[in-house]
Amino acid sequence: MENLGFSTMYFQKIHRISFPRRAAHFEYVSPVSPENLINLRTKIKKVGTTSLTLLHTFYKKSRTDEKPILAAKAEVTIVAYDDRLHEKTELPRKLVDTLKALGIQKS
Repeated sequence: MENLGFSTMYFQKIHRISFPRRAAHFEYVSPVSPENLINLRTKIKKVGTTSLTLLHTFYKKSRTDEKPILAAKAEVTIVAYDDRLHEKTELPRKLVDTLKALGIQKS
């Protein structure tokens, strides 16, 4: 959310909407040691009416490696959840508008 211009708790504070994970799939590609640095890249794969599907890619790099190495991939679906009604709800309009402005449309 921060990369989209919203504080982590913006939608919770303003709309009482949280984004719990509904589904997750992880694929571990190569081992990571405590000496490795991890870079995380996130892309939005799908925008639904009530959910977002995110693709996370984890790259490791040691201090001696020249090139980052793929360590893991994850696909995570989060759903907009109305904490007052205790049910899923549509994605907040402000979030949808921000994604549209970035060229990311509902699928």
